[in-house]
Amino acid sequence: TSIESLSNGWIRVSATKQANTSGSFNFCFGTSDNNTTTIYTGTGVSVVDVWGAQLEELSYPTSYIPTSGTTATRIADAVTGATGLGSVIGSSEGVMYADVNFGQQYTSSRYVGISDGTTSNRVIIGNSLSSNTITTFVSGGGSTQAQLNLGSQDLSSRFKIALKYSVNDFALWVNGVEVDTDVLGTSPIGLNSLRLDEGGGANVFYGRIREVKVYDTALTDAELQTLTTL
Repeated sequence: TSIESLSNGWIRVSATKQANTSGSFNFCFGTSDNNTTTIYTGTGVSVVDVWGAQLEELSYPTSYIPTSGTTATRIADAVTGATGLGSVIGSSEGVMYADVNFGQQYTSSRYVGISDGTTSNRVIIGNSLSSNTITTFVSGGGSTQAQLNLGSQDLSSRFKIALKYSVNDFALWVNGVEVDTDVLGTSPIGLNSLRLDEGGGANVFYGRIREVKVYDTALTDAELQTLTTL
């Protein structure tokens, strides 16, 4: 259980219980220290407001969707205003960073990154479902300049991933550790958009994203370690 005092006077209360094949889980709000003993009788005008009760089936919280008594499906997130960014994305060097959880298994890989709108020039972070691998690509001029990987992972876990790119200097950092490098390759050109796909529209990202950052310069090892440490 947890109780969190919010800045607007409200208090968020939550509880978690492992489900089983039988029985029930009761979550009650009240003004007593147990089911029978009242410790606050009120003033006749005082009230306790309860709002936004939400039951989750899985181990993580989802978004609140006002349904007004009907069934509603949460639509996929979309990135807007993320094109025409050529002046703020470093093409010659930089870092693509994502704090993600790849979530449930799907039938295809999924990526987040920066590109020129195609797969010819891109810096992307994603996963390979066939081998439970965190995999990244840096492409320039239509060719793969670096492919850095971290294999055999529980993709339902949280990962802080940073992909550094510069001429003949590529590095993949995951959760505070440098896990793969490459010292041969050129940088992409014309990077101008942040995307939730492999760069050209395919392999759309499905999962949880806590944070995405793009740096227009290559960070130092110490900075990358700090950035990716859980």
